Amino acid sequence: MVLKGPPQDKRFVEFTLFKTNQDTMTAVSHLARLLSLGTKSFGYAGTKDRRAATLQRLTAHGVPAGRLAELNKRLRFGAVGNFKYVKDGLKLGDLYGNRFSIVLRDVDADDARVEEACKGLAEGGFINYYGRQRFGSTSISTHQIGIAILKSNWAEAANLILCSRPGEKDETRTVREAYASTGDVEQALRDFPHWMHVERSILEGYRKHGVDQHSNALSGVARNMRLMYVHAWQSAVWNKMASARVRLFGAASAVEGDLV
Repeated sequence: MVLKGPPQDKRFVEFTLFKTNQDTMTAVSHLARLLSLGTKSFGYAGTKDRRAATLQRLTAHGVPAGRLAELNKRLRFGAVGNFKYVKDGLKLGDLYGNRFSIVLRDVDADDARVEEACKGLAEGGFINYYGRQRFGSTSISTHQIGIAILKSNWAEAANLILCSRPGEKDETRTVREAYASTGDVEQALRDFPHWMHVERSILEGYRKHGVDQHSNALSGVARNMRLMYVHAWQSAVWNKMASARVRLFGAASAVEGDLV
C-alpha cells in the first residue's frame, strides 16, 4: 500500500531504490529531475557502485510517496518501493554496513586454480584498500578535488571538476573544452548534458553569483557529493598508511597497534 501523504510530524519519505548500471548520485539526479526537485531534497547513507545491481534506502523531502511510486512507470534503470514516512532524513554515514554477493563472470581458469585462489583468500585475507569506486576512473581523481576543498582552494576545486581529462568520451570532452576556451556560462549550461549534475551545479552557481565566486558556486553542489570528495582524500591517506603498514610489518599476522 502506498501512503498518500506525510503525517505532520514526519517530513521525509524513506524508500528503497533498486538500480542497475547507475551510480547512486546519477540515479538521484534522475529522480530529482523527474520530480522537478533539487538533488538536495534526497538523502542517503552511502553510495553504491554503478557496476552492480544494488538496493539501498533513501529519503526524500517535499514529495509524497505516491509521486515517488508513479516514477516506476518511467524509470529505466531500476525501481522504487517500500515507502514509509520518517521524522529525519538520511545523511552520509548513517548506515550499519553493507552486504555483498560477488559474482565473477567469464573466469578463464580450471576448478583447481579457482579453489586455490579461494583458499588463499579465506586463509590470508586481503588488504582492505579503497578502489576505483572511491576515486573515479579518470585521470583527475576525486581525492585531488578533495584536497583542494580542504585547503579552501575553491577555484582549483571547481576547475578540476569542470576541466577536460584524457580518455573521456567525446561528448563530455567537447563541452568541457568549449567552456575552457570561451568561459561562456550560458552556452555551457546549454551544452553540458543534464546527467553531468555536479558540473551543471557549479555552472549554475557561476550564473547566479558571478564567475569569480568559486566558493558560492561549489556550495551549489549537493552536500553528499562535496563530502564524497573530502572522504576520497581520507581514503587516499588510508591506502598510503595501509601500504606502509604492510611494507614495514608484512601482512601475515596482526602486530601491536593494529585494530582487529
